Amino acid sequence: MALVFLPTALAVAQTPGSFIATGQGCPGASVLYERFAVGGFDLVAGGSLDFVPNGLGGYLLTRGANGFLPTAGGTVVTLLDDDVSLPQPLGFQFPYPAGMGRTNAVEIASNGHIYLEPGTINTSRCCDAGGAAFRSFLDDTPSWAVLGTDLDPRSAGTVWLNSGAAGAWVTFDQVPDAQGMSVNTFQIQFYPDGRVSLVWTTVGSLPRTALVGWSGGGGLQDPGSFDFSANPNFDMGASFGPLTIGAPPARIPTIGSSFVIDITSIPPAGTVGSLLTGLSQQNVALDAFGMPGCSLYVHSNLPAFPLALRPPTGSLSIPLPNDPGLVGFTLETQAAVVAPGVNTLSIAASNRGSITVGDSTPVIVRAQGLDSQNDDDRDGFWKVINATNLSIAAVRFDFARSMPANRMYFDTNEVGMADRFDGGNSTTPLCRGTYRNASDVVTGLDYSVSSASPCGGPAQTGWVGSNYFGGAGSVRTLDFQFTGFDPGEVFEFDCDVDGGGPAGGDMAGMVATVTFTNGTSRSGPLVRLDPNTAQVGL
Repeated sequence: MALVFLPTALAVAQTPGSFIATGQGCPGASVLYERFAVGGFDLVAGGSLDFVPNGLGGYLLTRGANGFLPTAGGTVVTLLDDDVSLPQPLGFQFPYPAGMGRTNAVEIASNGHIYLEPGTINTSRCCDAGGAAFRSFLDDTPSWAVLGTDLDPRSAGTVWLNSGAAGAWVTFDQVPDAQGMSVNTFQIQFYPDGRVSLVWTTVGSLPRTALVGWSGGGGLQDPGSFDFSANPNFDMGASFGPLTIGAPPARIPTIGSSFVIDITSIPPAGTVGSLLTGLSQQNVALDAFGMPGCSLYVHSNLPAFPLALRPPTGSLSIPLPNDPGLVGFTLETQAAVVAPGVNTLSIAASNRGSITVGDSTPVIVRAQGLDSQNDDDRDGFWKVINATNLSIAAVRFDFARSMPANRMYFDTNEVGMADRFDGGNSTTPLCRGTYRNASDVVTGLDYSVSSASPCGGPAQTGWVGSNYFGGAGSVRTLDFQFTGFDPGEVFEFDCDVDGGGPAGGDMAGMVATVTFTNGTSRSGPLVRLDPNTAQVGL
């Protein structure tokens, strides 16, 4: 197969601009959960756990109002082990908290979770209340954990759906855990006015940890486990947010251009505000000032930008003069929005956005995340962001030329991930590839010049590996070719890396080479930005 020539000499990397979001906005995240230790589940006694909309975007929590509803006349939902059902109709439009949305169908995960936006979560959240399952609970779309643990409805028991205009309920009836050590019966009830009730009649001695609660998802920070038994009456308060500022990866701050910041999760009453700016960071909790859960992240010693907003989203364009003296300059930013009712001061505050100005519009090659296995199908661990005005023909990831030298390599046939990097474009079950957000399609990844997938069927991987290191599938170099990787597009994927640390920052030193359709190339080593991020601007 033909490969585009990639030069061996390293080009001088340009100074890339970046936008890095840190911290957590407020009002409080729309999440409330309890994590139970092995054998420590204590919610069977005391009746149902009822979540009633409080009018502020959150829930009022009470105990014992609703009982267990019968399954007679319901529909059996067939689930395998570690499975997610097809969309199941509720019979009415069920509203999410804070006006996040409405749904008339849910998906049922075999491990005791309910997904409110069908087709958006591709994991059954095996196998306990931690790790990738818990990250999915916080990061993915809205969901409920009724008894989130390692369950196996394939081996015994029944999952039921009862639905109609007055309400709908999902029942796990005598479903065992995957190790066969417990039998569990529990139910979640949905009502058209937004109420939700969780009921457990039998929960055995679970061999794994368990998760119960609600999450609005979208990348929430962990607020910590909440003791439902010790707090039978609790008001979540306002949960419109958290107010968030951000920018997509392909939007790079560069001299001589304007950089646009997106503002999301604006409370309904929030129509005016300011973008605070400064030269340095701080982290001051504002709970004592009537803003619980909020923090001041910026020393606002520069002029603020006024915000005129139309909830729930907005934006602000910041002009960056064409001045070489600004290259490398970092502007710290944070949004503050006046929103009556969100707290005592009626002010919502965002996370922090650090804008570092670059000297030109580069290609960004980035490794970012806690673990290269990742398993987050919404966001690839490896990214190539084409912010130039050129089209990319080929990209090489090369540990063999790492600076300094190391013993790291790509484990291309790792089977411990939720998907398989060597699956490529395979349609075989359990062999889905790891190109995220359809980026292989968007960028025109050329499967025709890539290796055959070992997953069966007429499938290709989308890459060619070389510089083998140890066993089959262990390579130090990966080559990708494209037919339409145009300006503004992002190519992203997950691939396990062994021989060193697992996080993004541990990938520092790997050399990336980008070849454009005009025959020019740029190369450079990734540089560690923080423990979870390494990148280079080319």
